Amino acid sequence: MHKKLEQQVRLSIRDGKLNPDILVRLVDSSYREGDSRTHTLLDRLDDAVLVLNEENTIIDVNPAARKLLAIPQGPLDVLKLDQFIPDLVIDESLQHAQGAVLAEQKNVAGRTLSASSISCDVNLFVLKTGENGKRLCVLRTAAAAVKPETTKAQATDASEVFEAQEKYLAMMSHELRTPMNAVLGMAKHLAETDMTEDQLENVKTIIDAGDVMMSLLNDLLDKSKLDAGKFSLENTNVDLRHMLQKMVRLWRPTIEAQGLAFSLEIGDEVISAIRGDSVRIRQILSNLLSNAAKFTNSGSVILSVHAKPLADGKVEVDFSVRDTGIGMSEEVQKNLFNAYVQANSSTSREYGGTGLGLSISRQLAQMMGGDLVVESKENLGSIFHFIASFETSSKSQNQEAKDVDNVPKAQVTERAIAPLVAKPAAAPKPTDDSLRILAVEDNPINQRVLAAFLRPIGGEVVWAGHGQEALELLADSYFDVVLMDIQMPVMDGLTAAKTLRDSDSINVDVPIIAMTANAMLGDRETCLAAGMNDYVSKPIDPKTLYKSISKLVDEYRAVKQTSQQVCG
Repeated sequence: MHKKLEQQVRLSIRDGKLNPDILVRLVDSSYREGDSRTHTLLDRLDDAVLVLNEENTIIDVNPAARKLLAIPQGPLDVLKLDQFIPDLVIDESLQHAQGAVLAEQKNVAGRTLSASSISCDVNLFVLKTGENGKRLCVLRTAAAAVKPETTKAQATDASEVFEAQEKYLAMMSHELRTPMNAVLGMAKHLAETDMTEDQLENVKTIIDAGDVMMSLLNDLLDKSKLDAGKFSLENTNVDLRHMLQKMVRLWRPTIEAQGLAFSLEIGDEVISAIRGDSVRIRQILSNLLSNAAKFTNSGSVILSVHAKPLADGKVEVDFSVRDTGIGMSEEVQKNLFNAYVQANSSTSREYGGTGLGLSISRQLAQMMGGDLVVESKENLGSIFHFIASFETSSKSQNQEAKDVDNVPKAQVTERAIAPLVAKPAAAPKPTDDSLRILAVEDNPINQRVLAAFLRPIGGEVVWAGHGQEALELLADSYFDVVLMDIQMPVMDGLTAAKTLRDSDSINVDVPIIAMTANAMLGDRETCLAAGMNDYVSKPIDPKTLYKSISKLVDEYRAVKQTSQQVCG
């Protein structure tokens, strides 16, 4: 939602109603941009709001509409507007005019689903979202038009609610990720030591369970960001075919370990060079493949991809995941994409899950200009279609594979981060050219985890317990890189980074990598704005950390060498 529109909504929502123009723009924004905050805002209105298709079939309603028209909770049956307002005169000639008023009548007689009589003012507008036209109908009764003062006092600013929710989730994210960093970090380190077969199996179980917990936490955070409208997609070059081959290599062992056949089918018309968010594409496909494997006891799982060109120069890609699993009834499919809802209680007990994955995946697909739909019959398997539209890219496949999918070209080793050049003559340095790392971390458990991760790199690691101590160490001797926690006593990591960058310290330009359990949208940008060079979220992935250290240290030393040559 655009900021200006959001400000207008926030001001209008206090009265429990929106003027028609803002309401049309708000709902249109929801369907165009996948902005799920709209539902939260519409839930606060006293006016009954209905979203219709071009045949005037009701596809969405707010609580006020359910109350006014006596529509029960749960999925909407096939309901038509004329069931409730039979005498409404609609100008169908304007059905393709975005924002047009199709009907505007006062004191219209109507009836509820329970056959009670009502009288209300009716406004019917056109929403034009993509190829499928939608309409917005607002019903206002006399009671809604004259709103009691008590309701005004109860109507809090929606943006304040979102802000409080986001802060709470950020705090919970940090509190959960901090111990998970220790659990997963030390378990993975332990798995690399000499153990008996039974001990290794026990450690792997801990790691697998920890990975599941992190997946659940990430789902909750993604859902909160989507609901708060604080979620955006990247738009970078993607080598689609290369990405799909990587996914097959990743998922084949897991699926075939269950005795299932797994295959990838890519149509000849599918181009490689597109622009999109490769991380979120993989997230959706991983969720679909995980579900297919989970609910299939025998047979196969097939990932197939087809594409067709669109009139605007884009390409529509249909990713489908077919399985021969337990399938679903029509009743189950009605609730399948609802957040926090599982197929049924027995499925929940047998297969587990939060019911969030498919809801998130569908919202992401809609943000990509497409949708996520399912075809299924009980005991005959399911087919999930993830459809999205993408711009095409002119970059070559080879280049895309390098700079888009970020495929590591070599394992990071001590040699990979060895010095490229000597330090400037004036710089105090250790007796050899080994790497010097300043690790700033106040949590003793996380210190032990990080120490285990850094041990294979070699070199010297100096420890600081807070930002002020780090600044004092940075004022005395040179370092190649700083690993900086964010939330610490005395001085936090952001303040320490800003202070260093504004100083005349001998390490004023040293690379700083943020290590934080904060993982909300915008945290990375906050760290970079404070003068940090990179961001690694906890639980820390050692390979990600090694890669960041290698890249930043090489760049830093190359710059120092150039500076030395110029000054010399």
